[in-house]
Amino acid sequence: MSKQIGGFEIVRRLEAHAGAASYVARNSTDGAPATVDVWAAETPDAQARFLERATAAAVLENNHVARILDFGIDGTTSCRIEEACDGETLETRLGEGGELPRETALAWLTQIARALEYAHGMGVIHGDLHPGMVTIRSDCTVRVRGFANPRATGEFLYRAPELLRGDAVNVRTDLFAFGVLLHRLLTYEPGGHQVLPRRIKSASSLQLGDLPAGFPRRLLPVLESCLHDDPAGRPGDFTSVRGALEAAVHDLNAARASLADVEFRGRVAGKDGDPPPSLEKVAAAIKRPSRSRFRRRWLTFATVAGSALWLGGTLWWSKGSPAVAGSDAPVAGPPAITEVERPGTAVTMPDPLPSDDVASPANGAVPAGAAPSRATPAQPASFGTGRLALAPAWHPEITVSVAGCEPVVLDRRRLFEVEAGVDHVLTFELATRDYQIREQVVTQVPAGRLLEVPVPLVRPGFLRVAPVEESARPVFVRVGDEAIGWTPIDGLQLPVGTHVLSLFKNPTWRPEERVDQQIRVRSRQETTVQFDLESEPPALTVDGQRIEYAPVDEEPAP
Repeated sequence: MSKQIGGFEIVRRLEAHAGAASYVARNSTDGAPATVDVWAAETPDAQARFLERATAAAVLENNHVARILDFGIDGTTSCRIEEACDGETLETRLGEGGELPRETALAWLTQIARALEYAHGMGVIHGDLHPGMVTIRSDCTVRVRGFANPRATGEFLYRAPELLRGDAVNVRTDLFAFGVLLHRLLTYEPGGHQVLPRRIKSASSLQLGDLPAGFPRRLLPVLESCLHDDPAGRPGDFTSVRGALEAAVHDLNAARASLADVEFRGRVAGKDGDPPPSLEKVAAAIKRPSRSRFRRRWLTFATVAGSALWLGGTLWWSKGSPAVAGSDAPVAGPPAITEVERPGTAVTMPDPLPSDDVASPANGAVPAGAAPSRATPAQPASFGTGRLALAPAWHPEITVSVAGCEPVVLDRRRLFEVEAGVDHVLTFELATRDYQIREQVVTQVPAGRLLEVPVPLVRPGFLRVAPVEESARPVFVRVGDEAIGWTPIDGLQLPVGTHVLSLFKNPTWRPEERVDQQIRVRSRQETTVQFDLESEPPALTVDGQRIEYAPVDEEPAP
């Protein structure tokens, strides 16, 4: 095959299958590595599905998803170019043997679930999930690749039963493949026989004979539902699966911390020679406390509650009730959100962030450089708060609104103190004369923790429209329903995705003198369109690829 595909140079072949091959390539401009997948002898229907899937998957921007750089068709050949990820595939990692710690497997599964949850939320189905499509990077994070496969029917061992009947891939077929992957990772034994997961045909519980003793019991319902033969018996999305995995990670960390504490105390108070309790015993003891522990807890709670009521009543009668005695004491209760930095009075937080002694209006302190205000009674810091940090945005006019508060410009690092454990809606927006985009993110901040939130707004792409010959007559340009103007058009900012470009020969805009063409805009890249409407038929050149325009004859109305 050619040593050059678009702007990428083929370096070597990676693997080959029947009618398909993968290559290692590099960008001719900056030398960045890429992976090129080619499928030959594709039918027109398969190529139409490929273009539809690739167009949808090209807008995915996620840390755990390999980004599609380019795609296209040439005759009966389909081609997809993805960014190359450093590291080895999960299939290779499992084939090398060696121990696979439980926490590592759970971390990988959680990241894969997050990637698929994000893709499904964007309307993109994978359809071919298996360990060969997961790359383990050098920092132990994962990247899921292989979206927009025109032959997405599922790897045989990971194929849902309905795919064997000829059904199309969907969210639930991805869930079945993920269930097989979850079973394989959490039952992995180097050098041992891999037990195939059982398909569940009824609501009965999964037989535990095939599962190791240390299998997280919290994940048994997830495994059972994902491997259900009937698609209706599987979850509707990855939200519950991802939540169960995160809870299993939390349980494992808590159990290990308790085990370490027991081992430390056992050296002092334990009997000599007694082995430390196993991880399973510690976890069971944490989940099922004894009756005496329940009694002690209730006694402690009753004592503390009674003392608090007595002390509160004493203070209330000594100072007077605000409702009865007219006291000026403020009503208790911190606000749901306290801005450590306020618009107009905020200061730039140093990077890295200072320790927990950050001044905020919640503890009576005023940020440096802020305008003085009337004195207000100091309120104790709430134990149910966390901090939300927002990095400077790539555009100086991007704003963020936290839970409906006044928008703040992200021209520098911003820090908020927010209520912990509840959903907060962050609204990011950029509205300039040439470009408008808006995204919302829902997040939670753990109590006493700092959460860094990146700006989700994707950088725009650029459009250039010009005639093939400089002397050609200008035409009028529309993108979607928006009128742009007369050619030449240069440096027009557009959101990432697919747009319909319309060219008109004259202002009458008669349908017979109009040419429509779908174009795909990529982040931070320029899409170049050159036209020759005087030729027969009219021709367009999009990013160097010539397209002859063939209008569709409308059927006469009945």
